[in-house]
Amino acid sequence: MKRILSSVLSLLLAHLMYAQHAVDLGLSVLWADRNVGADSSGSPGIFVSWGELEPKSEYLMSNYRFCTGDFCSPTKYYAYNPDEVLTVPDGKTVLEPDDDVATVMMGSSWRTPLYDELMELTRECQWDWVEDDPNPGYRVTGPNGNSIFLPAAGIYTGFIAHTNFKSTRRFNGCTVRAVCNRP
Repeated sequence: MKRILSSVLSLLLAHLMYAQHAVDLGLSVLWADRNVGADSSGSPGIFVSWGELEPKSEYLMSNYRFCTGDFCSPTKYYAYNPDEVLTVPDGKTVLEPDDDVATVMMGSSWRTPLYDELMELTRECQWDWVEDDPNPGYRVTGPNGNSIFLPAAGIYTGFIAHTNFKSTRRFNGCTVRAVCNRP
């Protein structure tokens, strides 16, 4: 049933699909040339909560797919600070393919990056702020000289967009830059 639902959702979101190309930055994985749902490298693409498959008008704990309404009732992918809630975390830190918007929209070879892959991108690449572009952001150049552009899209908390990533929670709306494993 999950597979059928994913297939139907993929068809419904097909209008948001654009050709993705894998860019070799000289790192452990290949990075997509644009965000999920973006029509160009400068476009932010779609905003989704972690583990959700489609954008929505408000990004709240009360309408998060893996929650029954408040901080004390997560149902899956719960790894928050246990001091904040009364529920025991499930410890899941990697999305299952049926819950990964990159996999569902782009195909089985693509997925949301892991924490270590994001840290590798941060540590091993040169980040240059590009402000004169119609969509400002970072040109990220890998050790091999190839680069990708990451638009400064911010995040959605509730229905408000802002740039404070330090307060990001799994129910906030974020853009996704997919990765795929090296062949």
